[in-house]
Amino acid sequence: MVSAEDVHVSKTPVIISGPALSRSRSYDSYHFSKNSILTVITFVTLMVVGFAIFNLIATPEFLVKNRIKNITSDYYENYFYDSVPDHKALDIYKDTGLAKVSLRQLLLYSDKKHATSLEFFEKYCDLEKTYIKIYPEEPFDRQNYHVDYAYSCNF
Repeated sequence: MVSAEDVHVSKTPVIISGPALSRSRSYDSYHFSKNSILTVITFVTLMVVGFAIFNLIATPEFLVKNRIKNITSDYYENYFYDSVPDHKALDIYKDTGLAKVSLRQLLLYSDKKHATSLEFFEKYCDLEKTYIKIYPEEPFDRQNYHVDYAYSCNF
């Protein structure tokens, strides 16, 4: 037990050195304001809600169609279009379209670039009966075309 006589009051001023000051400043920098904490909580909440909504939208049908669309654009824009020496020659296909391309062909073209998706598509689609048909459009640039999709899938 400490008695009143044991307590000695010093009148000497306490001098805080430079490093002690910097420590207190860095300590203060770790304190978050209420706005910062609310911002983080709001951001995390929006991420969770967004993920939940995506999972509701991301049905097998949506995933299959979206992946086929992406593979088709890659096929035409980065593989087929580059293999045609005279792009104006695509004019003869604008009404009839190019030959049908099966889903299996799409997955295995160009050194099997999309072959990793083969197992995914086999779950839902017949790889031979699901196909695309591309119709080039004037002025026959890389991104001027439309696609007809024929799905033989069980969604």
